[in-house]
Amino acid sequence: KKEKYIKKGIYEDKKIDGGCYNEIYLVHSNKNTKKTYVLKKINTHIQDSDWQKYFIREISVLSELNHPSLIKFCGFSLPSKS
Repeated sequence: KKEKYIKKGIYEDKKIDGGCYNEIYLVHSNKNTKKTYVLKKINTHIQDSDWQKYFIREISVLSELNHPSLIKFCGFSLPSKS
């Protein structure tokens, strides 16, 4: 099975879920460590201010959560403007 490169040493394993606003993927880091993560890819065509407020609030909440039953928030990335 050929791995799909996503960004900076992150490779897609499989799509878990998705909808109108985002897609959720199970991903792993470089081929040597195979550390597993979940990636939430947000559709960038959504530009309204309510969505931006929701996104900022979600990042704020996720960054403060610390519980063994939850996936740890590692960070986010924005697409470069072309």
